[in-house]
Amino acid sequence: MLVLLAALSYFALFHRYGFFVQDEGVLAYQALRVSQGQLPYADFQTAYTPASYYLHALLFDLFGPSLATLRLAGAVASALTAALLFLAAAHVLPRPYAWLPSLLYVLLEDQESRGFVVHTIPYPARYVELLWAASLCVTLAYARRPQRRLVIALGLGAGAAAAFKHTAGVYQAWAVGLCLVLSGWAQRTAPTSSRPAARLFAAVPIVFLVAILAALTALFRGLGGIGGLALVLWYLPLPAAVLLLLRHLLSRPADPGETARRRAALAAIGTDLCWFAGATLLPTALWVAYFAVEAGPRLLAQRLLFDAPLVVRSYVIDFPPPGGLAIGCGLLVAAGFGARALARRGRASPQAPARAVFWTGAALAVAALTWAVLFLSPPLAAGDCEVVAMHLGRKADNLIIYLVPVLAYTVLARLRAWLARGGPLDPTVFSWVHGICALLLAFPRLDVAHVYQGIVILLVPGTVIAWRGLATLRAAAAPARARWVPATVVGALALVAVLKLLPRVNAQLAWHDGPVLKPRTALAGPRGGLYATEEQESLFEALNHTVASVTAHTRPGTPIFAYPALAALYFLADRPNPGPFDYFHHGFGEGRDEVAVITALEASRAPLVVIISDHPFDPEEKDYFPILKDYLRRHFVQSDSFRSFRILERVAP
Repeated sequence: MLVLLAALSYFALFHRYGFFVQDEGVLAYQALRVSQGQLPYADFQTAYTPASYYLHALLFDLFGPSLATLRLAGAVASALTAALLFLAAAHVLPRPYAWLPSLLYVLLEDQESRGFVVHTIPYPARYVELLWAASLCVTLAYARRPQRRLVIALGLGAGAAAAFKHTAGVYQAWAVGLCLVLSGWAQRTAPTSSRPAARLFAAVPIVFLVAILAALTALFRGLGGIGGLALVLWYLPLPAAVLLLLRHLLSRPADPGETARRRAALAAIGTDLCWFAGATLLPTALWVAYFAVEAGPRLLAQRLLFDAPLVVRSYVIDFPPPGGLAIGCGLLVAAGFGARALARRGRASPQAPARAVFWTGAALAVAALTWAVLFLSPPLAAGDCEVVAMHLGRKADNLIIYLVPVLAYTVLARLRAWLARGGPLDPTVFSWVHGICALLLAFPRLDVAHVYQGIVILLVPGTVIAWRGLATLRAAAAPARARWVPATVVGALALVAVLKLLPRVNAQLAWHDGPVLKPRTALAGPRGGLYATEEQESLFEALNHTVASVTAHTRPGTPIFAYPALAALYFLADRPNPGPFDYFHHGFGEGRDEVAVITALEASRAPLVVIISDHPFDPEEKDYFPILKDYLRRHFVQSDSFRSFRILERVAP
């Protein structure tokens, strides 16, 4: 409860700051469409499954349409996720350390977001994170005491995740299924009386593992070049774990008794997988059938199965090159593992790993201090701490991306050792399986924001590995050096907290003989509820003027068109989009969707078009959507502008 309240207080403190015009606008407006009786897929285009739209529409019905209401929903979901991470971590970590995954989840944000707390944006991913953290807690409970009702709960959770984001539901189902296989295999006992269907159920785990491998092959198909290879290596632990499991399940021991136990275990696992699949597919089939009837099966399949992958791949970002911090940590890890390997083979003393880490860390600290003196002293002397924090924060973000495979491959080695030797299964493996499947949520967009979204569950096994590594170092180090280990960790956590909190505090406060709130510019109108300071003030002012101009020149209910990703204008001005397309990005939907938009504009005779200059979404040099742009040039002329917003009025045809 304390973790929940602390996280909720933090998110609530910042939940009204800033505005991501493109994404938040479309989330809000499409929820408004649903609250007004429209249907996803039939009445507007979306590549998401429908649960978030209906949840947000319910909030609008209860509290009125407002961006601040949606932000608060995102804050509550994120705070609940932090609390569930604590509960999951308490199963595998000592209580004093169990709060660390929650702390890291709350703090870790893309440094480029500056004062923006992205956790409060109500993406469907916010609810997926919550459901996935709950699934991890139930999985750990099942591993301790297998019960059929827990299997059904896991299936319902995966079905709920699929209702918010269908790919997330698939990946979560993989995670739960793999954990059911591992748990059932670890707890195999003497075979019971055979049943006629036992052989059929025993084949289910094999089919499940083969299906995952086939799906991963299709997912990674088409990735080429160095960036594609790096991406595949980043995700390789998942297919490697599936292959290890498949090989082990298909192996035939010499002992007939062990063969019988394995066959019985496979049958029991297959039975649980079937119950899990039924609990997942039943609610999913209900909403799929409903929308297939209302929107048509062809359109539903087009939006979810064909459009969604194209949308995702339009956002592909190359794997970032390692920075100095990532290289330094890589050297530190290599020194520790290398010395440990030598010690195990008898070529070095048991204290060698601790010494290697200590001396490598000391050398890196000297190098870092030298770099700081040479490159950070000028901005610090000028009092520009924000520039320093931004630079160091970006380095930390880059480091996280490269720590992920270190963690993933470390636990993969432990899984391989357990399959070879047997014995009790470390429960950390279950959180690792969930974590590497959740990593697919970032695929193939390796920007920092999506990586942080993908590593939420991995924070639990990551903390376990760090805790065990540090305990090993303390035990091997001399007493004089051992006390520096926890001090170093506390210092590193404090530095991360400062780097991540400083931009948020700086966006809110100024120093004039003491801390004072910075002047705020509010988003006008009852549907706003957000405010900006400094950097986003000009955006808010221009958006307020644009909304005022649109409402002054049109009557309520008059359709307008906003391009390329400006659904926020429909929401704030209370002027509908006459067509089904609210979001245009990098040429996705050229041709077919352009004709549909033009047809809707002609049918409604929309009098105004608002265009925002938005290079990330519609770079001019690419000339995306040429048919639509040609139509707008021939039928509309500019009548007003407010910074990057241009208002066009219809002229005679």
